[in-house]
Amino acid sequence: AALGYQVDATNLQRVLARRGVITRTGTTAHPGRSGGRPAAMYRFTDSRLRVTDEFAALRPPG
Repeated sequence: AALGYQVDATNLQRVLARRGVITRTGTTAHPGRSGGRPAAMYRFTDSRLRVTDEFAALRPPG
């Protein structure tokens, strides 16, 4: 959760990538003991905090 709202990690990654806040590094994480697909690694495109949607906190949940 972020600021009291549930956050879907998959959608968050898509939104941040679409807005140019994160970019793929081209590497993947090593899978854990249970296996599974390795996670793609991302990095922030800027070292400074950037507000991409100043009204996001005003939207009602759900």
